[in-house]
Amino acid sequence: MRLYSKIIILLIFISSCSQDIAPISYKGHLHYGKKGIEPIKITKPTPKTTKAKHKKNLKANQILINNGDNLYVVAKKHKVTTRQLIDSNNLKPPYILQPGQILDLPNKRKTHVVVNGQSLTVIARKYNVSLSELAQLNNLKTNSNIKIGRVLLIPYNAKPSHKKHIVSNIFKGKIKLSKPLNGNIIKKFGPGKNGTHNDGINIAAPLGTEVKAAADGKIVYVGNELRGYGNLIIIKHSGNILTAYAHSNEVIVAKNQTVKKGEKIATVGATGNVSSPQLHFGVRQGRKAVDPVSYF
Repeated sequence: MRLYSKIIILLIFISSCSQDIAPISYKGHLHYGKKGIEPIKITKPTPKTTKAKHKKNLKANQILINNGDNLYVVAKKHKVTTRQLIDSNNLKPPYILQPGQILDLPNKRKTHVVVNGQSLTVIARKYNVSLSELAQLNNLKTNSNIKIGRVLLIPYNAKPSHKKHIVSNIFKGKIKLSKPLNGNIIKKFGPGKNGTHNDGINIAAPLGTEVKAAADGKIVYVGNELRGYGNLIIIKHSGNILTAYAHSNEVIVAKNQTVKKGEKIATVGATGNVSSPQLHFGVRQGRKAVDPVSYF
């Protein structure tokens, strides 16, 4: 009976050894696998780079992302736009930032020192940026008066060289205009009080003073349909330049008539939305209103 029991136990042992043995891993140097006893391949965990080490390796234009940072928070903190961060780092949607991630900041911010005669509008045009963006960046209103010598921050998307090229091309071939009459400028071109904007200049003169064409051209409009301008004359000149003469008393030219520089076209009046005799004189380069004084 004892011999029979020993044989049964031996057969069970042999049968169990004939099956594949699942790999077993444990803390030690060996494990028992399909091929018998095998050495354990121990992979050392990669040490985590510390935050201090990350900061030490940062370049001057780089930042380290912390817990809780997102694209909007980072952009606001460093006074850049989210689009600038995306473009500078080739980020892909959904633009999720990870702690420890390093981002490149856009190029160093430009500044501008205000000189005599410059307004926010002039500076915005100089750098080819929007007036509202420039004002907001410097905590100003769009019609704020800025002091000479003030240093303004310029948006990162400014393109002064490109703008300069455009301006030089415009002014290179621009015609010279003569003053349509002699008198004091009582209202300048650009932003005024209460959020108004003058798209020309207003020149005071006695009632009936002669108004002359500022350059050779063709009369393209005579009428008073434009509200506030009273009797208005518009002349088209070479170089895609238009000149406008408003608040006239007497008009002595007609539409489609050609005129010469210095030729009388009207007399000073107080028609439209003015209460005293004056001439509103405007200049447009294409569709854009420009300061007439720069053309004299």
